[in-house]
Amino acid sequence: MLISFVRVGETGHLKASFQRAGMAVPQVRLDLNRPDTSKFDAILGMVSLEATELSERLRLVSDCLVRNGVTKEVAKVVLDYY
Repeated sequence: MLISFVRVGETGHLKASFQRAGMAVPQVRLDLNRPDTSKFDAILGMVSLEATELSERLRLVSDCLVRNGVTKEVAKVVLDYY
């Protein structure tokens, strides 16, 4: 998730870079001069949800690696890289 402080009508440098690379990255846009602080709770909730989902996906990948003969130590090194 990308949180951008931009002016109305601007995409932002990082979002444009992701788009050029063909990556779809969700963006929360906040006004550069007057950010809507009422959005912060929702943003933290979305970040928390994504972190939980990522943690679960990494656990599943680790379990798959171990089931296919990779030691837990090697699986941890692989996952720590990401």
